[in-house]
Amino acid sequence: MTYAARMAGHTRGHPERPGQRLGQNIDGQEAARETARINSYTVPTNVLTASDAGSDATIEMAAHTRVYPVEGSVGVPNLDLTAQQFTGLGYSATLFVFYDDPTLADPEPLLQVTSVQQEAQVGYAPGRHFVGRIVTPAAGGGDTGGDGPTPPGGGGGVIP
Repeated sequence: MTYAARMAGHTRGHPERPGQRLGQNIDGQEAARETARINSYTVPTNVLTASDAGSDATIEMAAHTRVYPVEGSVGVPNLDLTAQQFTGLGYSATLFVFYDDPTLADPEPLLQVTSVQQEAQVGYAPGRHFVGRIVTPAAGGGDTGGDGPTPPGGGGGVIP
């Protein structure tokens, strides 16, 4: 049986668009918004710092702008995000910071961290936005800085 024949009865939902089946077409405006989200980046690029809080580590995401590149004739407004902290983290840990905002309009989304790089990828969940990667300081160590997504074709940074 060919791959196409096996997939003909496929009914599994699309991971990025609830209620839509894989292979189902989306309209041009929705596709442009999705492409803008996938290609989005932060300004400045590096918005993460981590510090020793005494008994554990804290990551701070600085206030910044999320840039959504114009895709075709659809422009998604850039979004100013407020600063946030994530506390109670282990020392000397490599962590990936992200948030989910399918609306592309929440200035205070719930900041999340994971040690699993794939979980921070933009395609892992609806509305996923990658903020950056950071290594928390060792106990008693100095502050550390992270790296974040760069504009498409910009080189450098990390885009998981």
